[in-house]
Amino acid sequence: MSEQGNSTGASSDVRPRTRDPNAPLQSLSPYLLFTKDEYEKVEQETPGLTFTQRSKVFQDRWKALTDDQRAVYEERAIIEKRRCEEEKECWDTVDGVDCSGESSSDEEPVSEQSSRSTPFNKRPSILNNGGIGHIPATHDQGPDLFERLPVEMTVALDLWEQKFKPGHVRSLAGIALRAGLLGGSLFSSTILTIYLLSHSNPLWRAPFFIANLSLFHFLEFYTTAFVNTANADVSSFLLSSNGVAYNIAHTGALTECLLTHYLHPTPLFPRLIHNILLFGGLIFILVGQIIRSTAILQAGPSFSHIVAQRKKSTHVLITQGIYSILRHPSYFGFFWWGIGTQLMLGNAVCFLGYSVVLWRFFDRRIYGEELFLVNFFGREYTEYRARTPTGIPFIR
Repeated sequence: MSEQGNSTGASSDVRPRTRDPNAPLQSLSPYLLFTKDEYEKVEQETPGLTFTQRSKVFQDRWKALTDDQRAVYEERAIIEKRRCEEEKECWDTVDGVDCSGESSSDEEPVSEQSSRSTPFNKRPSILNNGGIGHIPATHDQGPDLFERLPVEMTVALDLWEQKFKPGHVRSLAGIALRAGLLGGSLFSSTILTIYLLSHSNPLWRAPFFIANLSLFHFLEFYTTAFVNTANADVSSFLLSSNGVAYNIAHTGALTECLLTHYLHPTPLFPRLIHNILLFGGLIFILVGQIIRSTAILQAGPSFSHIVAQRKKSTHVLITQGIYSILRHPSYFGFFWWGIGTQLMLGNAVCFLGYSVVLWRFFDRRIYGEELFLVNFFGREYTEYRARTPTGIPFIR
């Protein structure tokens, strides 16, 4: 085992020493300290084992080692870690700086300003190397870092990387596609709204509704990704995760607006009442969107589009900010945002439909969610519920 010191220039007689308790390796599982050769040997001796079973084999081997043997393994891991860090630092250095760790005593010291990496002192080297920057010498590169990773760790990394591929919940391609489509929809519908308004065409409400829908769904993902990155995925856009009924409702609202415009262009109410309903709807849309987005941002990691049935370590009861005024501000925001869209569109049928469906949904949702919240936070949530309203009519 003492041969591990040769590759780093250290003595071949490695003496066990006490490790720094704050060293990063302290958080690694014991089996991650074995070498690649030892992993391959165990794979050959125990074919067909699962990740958990093979991990148990290494844990048993670790327990069987003496304290001195464990110290040697840990020492080797520390040396390897330092080596990787030195190589990375070397590769990231600008041209002209010695990365070998050996410097001549008669060399002039390089000032901090001249050695600092800037676009100006890197530009000649980048041009000379075809625009790819510094090319490390062959003897500086060393073996591929991934070749030195344990087999089990590479498997775990592959599984982790799989989540970001197309067709998976965190597909980067899926996120980019949805964000691009929503951005295009928002831009085109906004332009159409402005055009119709400039020609005093009451049909401006239809593209304005689409613009608000596009903005709403984009902000759902953006705010979630901003404060709760670990839980942000394709479904955070809420484009399809609310079910078919959600999409049918919005399609029905847009259809009623178009049919009313072409089949019954005369307003149902006097002009004054018509304008009051229109501006009231616009205010509801604006306030509802602001409050919902603010609620997500202030909740942070505690926010989720799915009701949590278990309390996580990141869950805390938020009672400050907008949550000191409203008990469920995100529900309040969406409820009044939905009502506002129908007032703005001038829909009579969908206004009644939205009001009934949204109220029933949030009445049941709040009741069920608060059963879990009382279980999570006990008396603290009971007292918070007693003093803070929901802001939705007839839901206490």
